[in-house]
Amino acid sequence: MALVVQKYGGTSVGTTDRIKNVAKRIIKTYDAGNDVIVVVSAMSGETNKLVALANEMCEIPDGREYDVLVATGEQVTIGLLAMYLKSQGYKAKSYQGWQVPIVTDSTATKARIESIDDANMRADLKDGTIVILAGFQGVDAHGNVRSWNAGAEHLKGYQAEQIIGRHYSCFYPEEERDAGKPADELEKAAAEGRVEDESWRVRK
Repeated sequence: MALVVQKYGGTSVGTTDRIKNVAKRIIKTYDAGNDVIVVVSAMSGETNKLVALANEMCEIPDGREYDVLVATGEQVTIGLLAMYLKSQGYKAKSYQGWQVPIVTDSTATKARIESIDDANMRADLKDGTIVILAGFQGVDAHGNVRSWNAGAEHLKGYQAEQIIGRHYSCFYPEEERDAGKPADELEKAAAEGRVEDESWRVRK
């Protein structure tokens, strides 16, 4: 048995049908005898809609309330995914960042993670529960919901100054770079407006 962490971005969970397809992949992994933690984004386009709403309300949205608003996108996804998994006879539990808790500093819109208490999630895993975690959100020491744009830093291990300006192909294994996969995916994204792929990615 292994602990498998799966991450699904907005395109992968962009519709209810896609969320069901994600659930089927999760079930396949779970049925193979693995513990599963799933991290999901908001449904495709939802965060942009929320940001647009904030900008309609005022020119410079308050940082605390902005974080409260944009964090709701992931909450929808984790609820829908957990709901479907339960309907298929599987134990599943959704977690918002503050419920874990993922503790961050108090910087609005670009908080940094300070600690993650995984005790509750590990207890759920031990009980055979699929854990579904909202990406993009945590809570600071004062109980405020916080969001961040630290995907590369948290998942890939790079500080911003180490990765900004580098080609995104650096996240691909050497054999995929040699085969031209990053360039092919860029070309497809330019032609179709998006690209979706499942593969290994290189962490620092």
